[in-house]
Parts: sequence; C-alpha cells; structure tokens
Amino acid sequence: MVAHVLLDLVCHLESHTATAVLLRVNVTAEHEKTLGLWDQSSLFVFQQLSVTATASALSIQSVSRRPLHDLCLWLGGYRTLFSEPCARCGTILAIDPVGSLLPPIYRAIASDAKGY
Repeated sequence: MVAHVLLDLVCHLESHTATAVLLRVNVTAEHEKTLGLWDQSSLFVFQQLSVTATASALSIQSVSRRPLHDLCLWLGGYRTLFSEPCARCGTILAIDPVGSLLPPIYRAIASDAKGY
C-alpha cells in the first residue's frame, strides 16, 4: 500500500525540554496528490484509517515515552493492509455497514493482530 500520512503536531519548547503533542493524522492514497494538505481522502478506507490513526496516536502518546516512534511502528503495520487477512475471521475484505468492501483496518497497538 502506498499512502501519504500527514501528522499535525504542536511543539512546545521550554528551557531544556521540547515536547510535541499530536493533534490529528490524515491518511490519503498515493494517487490523491491533488488534495490540499488537510483534505479528507475520497476513499472510505483512508477516511476510516485517518480516524483510527488519530485515536491510536492520542492513546499512544498518553502512555509512551517515545510516542512518535511508537506511532510510526504502529503505522508500519499497515504495509500489508490489502494483502494480509483479518486475525479474527481470516478474510482479506469484509463488508462494512455502508456496504463497502474494506480491508481489516484496525491494528492493536501492542500486538500484530489485524481486524475489522
């Protein structure tokens, strides 16, 4: 999968300490280069992935000492998004409530399990 991932960070610099707070994550497909920086993807799978990534980023930074590193590792789990089956049901695509076929977009933060 080739995608663009944009991270919205707010950085705070104090005397000898720098901190960054991640506000949101936007994921778009490679072919959506004409979109503005924060325009939402036209593809439902990437819209859902953006929402999931933002929620996971907020969760990761609340418990991690290296949140950006851990978020990048978590995002790396999506390299097999369209080729690896769901850990729970064994399928590569499933029908979502809207009727679209989606790959397993949910990734556990501390595990390699893939699911819908």
